[in-house]
Amino acid sequence: MESFGIFKYKEKWLLSSEGLIEDGPVIQIGPVRVVDLEDAKRLQQVIVELLTETRPLVPEPDYTSTDWKRSIFAMALGLRTWRAFAKDAECFALQMSGKFISIEKWRRGPMDTFVGPPVWRKSFRRHDLHKLVTFLIEKTGKRSRKRKR
Repeated sequence: MESFGIFKYKEKWLLSSEGLIEDGPVIQIGPVRVVDLEDAKRLQQVIVELLTETRPLVPEPDYTSTDWKRSIFAMALGLRTWRAFAKDAECFALQMSGKFISIEKWRRGPMDTFVGPPVWRKSFRRHDLHKLVTFLIEKTGKRSRKRKR
């Protein structure tokens, strides 16, 4: 995959594969990888795994089902609803293009969605993935610690 989303929920990173619906959009599919917030080595390993995957064709989901509305990320954490997940989550998009890889933070939109344009964006050379991971952990870690009281 050349791009995918990364979620931060409290002290965890959540990443998943993406599937392509025939003649339709890309959707997140399981399994969800849950990584501790400060585990840079594991986060980098999961990112590499996802970047080397190809998007499989998947059947169109039942958009009215409870599981679809709940989301694979809320289910991975044992939460009951998407809103329970989204209220404490941050969303980032990782994109690879040529010799560069970039990370951007998406802002919270209406109805607990995450939308562009990005709040910030940072690019790195493709072979400097460890720098991107370090940047992401440091950038989000400082903010996370400020919130604690």
